[in-house]
Amino acid sequence: MTGSFAPLPVVLALAVVLWVAGFDVLYSLQDEAFDREAGLFSIPARLGNRRALLVSALLHTGALALLFAVFALAGGGVLFGAGVVLAGAFLVRQHAIVAPGDLSRVDAAFFTANGWLSIVFFLCGAADVLLRAR
Repeated sequence: MTGSFAPLPVVLALAVVLWVAGFDVLYSLQDEAFDREAGLFSIPARLGNRRALLVSALLHTGALALLFAVFALAGGGVLFGAGVVLAGAFLVRQHAIVAPGDLSRVDAAFFTANGWLSIVFFLCGAADVLLRAR
């Protein structure tokens, strides 16, 4: 507690919210037919696969922009910057392997790419902080 407002944690939290929302939309593509039949209002059920993928891409673009803002606000070093760039690469990969007519790779996008994204981003950020603290 510092008694003052710090924008960095808020920007990081918003980046995570957009990242999670983006991959949640990707994962929910598999449930589009069920959601429609059940009268649920998921993004894929409301907009269809193609537009849901666009929404996911926009959410991930916002998340990446906010991660760059975190990098700038934190005065991140080279390793943290590399983590942001790699996070962007993992997000692009997710969208490259999922297509509106072929959802067979959603699990790879959802579990594998996001798992690696979180690990790599954390390791780059932690290493950057530890090395610059010396």
